[in-house]
Amino acid sequence: MTLFRPGESIRQHRSIETLRRLGQRGPDPILGAERRQAGRVVDGFFLYGFVEGRQATSRDTQAVAEALLELHGQGYLRGDPQAQNFIMEGDQARFIDFKMERPRLFPKLRLLMEYSKFLESLPFGYRYLDEATRDSRTFRLANALQAGLSCLRRWRKGAKQHLKGWHRG
Repeated sequence: MTLFRPGESIRQHRSIETLRRLGQRGPDPILGAERRQAGRVVDGFFLYGFVEGRQATSRDTQAVAEALLELHGQGYLRGDPQAQNFIMEGDQARFIDFKMERPRLFPKLRLLMEYSKFLESLPFGYRYLDEATRDSRTFRLANALQAGLSCLRRWRKGAKQHLKGWHRG
């Protein structure tokens, strides 16, 4: 795929730059580089500033939910919206470990699916959605799709572990 697009390190670096351009809190981007052979990325790295703080927990649900909803309001997905991918700096949430994307197909549904995934790690985030969104058919559909994807991921992980055990066995 890297024949047609930048490698992972450059995409991560661009995500951090986009986050900063949007006025969101995240790490400071320093450098992203890659080495190509025959047009394909064979090596790469990205470097960003150390983010001081502590990992978000359930008591930080409101700050994390507000940061995520603000990013969604700007039309962007963050990638993996689990609590451990946010650092708390005082009472403010900072994004870490993310790949930003602006969904082109079904953007509202995809943003709500990401929020639904966030609710898997911080379920009290449900109360920070406005009532119209919480009660919408789109949100119910997003929850159902996200639950199905989560179930599929767990099944796939279990199947891989089973196959590894069988292969050794």
